[in-house]
Amino acid sequence: MLFIHKDESRKILVVYKELIEGSEEVASGAPALVGFIIKIYPLHISDEWVQSDWASSRVVENLVDVLIEKNLNMFMDLPNGAQQKLMERRGVRK
Repeated sequence: MLFIHKDESRKILVVYKELIEGSEEVASGAPALVGFIIKIYPLHISDEWVQSDWASSRVVENLVDVLIEKNLNMFMDLPNGAQQKLMERRGVRK
């Protein structure tokens, strides 16, 4: 996990790898965090690619949800890393 400090307007100021007093936990794929990192370390990737990746990850999440709802796959059958990422994303989406 990553941890961040925000200003009064909730804009990210700093990102930490460890919990620092006054920081808050953030999912590694959180849109605000991704935007912050791209501003600091401009990538040679267009916003179109980033949006496409986010949309693709959303499709995969929805596909997993459908498979679980239809009892074609059990959540516990997924690797631990996948379970953790899906739970992080569900927390961010809600």
